[in-house]
Amino acid sequence: SGCVVLGVAGDEVVEKAYAEVTARAAAAGSVTPERVLVETMTPGLAEVIIGLKRDETFGAVVLVGLGGIFTEVLEDFVLRLCPVTEPEALGMFKELRGFSVLAGARGKPRCDLDALARVAVSISWLGNDRDDILELDLNPVMAMEQGALAVDARVVLNGREKHGAHQA
Repeated sequence: SGCVVLGVAGDEVVEKAYAEVTARAAAAGSVTPERVLVETMTPGLAEVIIGLKRDETFGAVVLVGLGGIFTEVLEDFVLRLCPVTEPEALGMFKELRGFSVLAGARGKPRCDLDALARVAVSISWLGNDRDDILELDLNPVMAMEQGALAVDARVVLNGREKHGAHQA
């Protein structure tokens, strides 16, 4: 609905973006937001999705894949039963068709794959230990040369959805 504005720099631009976002929300039939979240843009080498779904047959399943817009466009993801170990999580990333993006294709720096694997392991243990989590998506997770940062998260707890951007 156009309620995310990127590349906003300076007070005047923030004020203009705020006016645009609230107008778009009103035009879409949404209520006027009580608050608008302004955050520092986090540059990363690549965007990754790390998630969790509860399958009726298999139970908790962890998902890793290329994130951001590539999640839907490329549908490049790998699934495993929860929980996974760090070597298993690292192997999941290596199975992605787009792994070369994470591995430093064409002279680009390599992403911190160990950090991404640790996030996937943590999410898989949430799926293993918390039956009330039906779905969890960290998308995007910004993969950096050192570390990884979850920029946005969505959680469904027994049919209730929570959504928000939080630093991880």
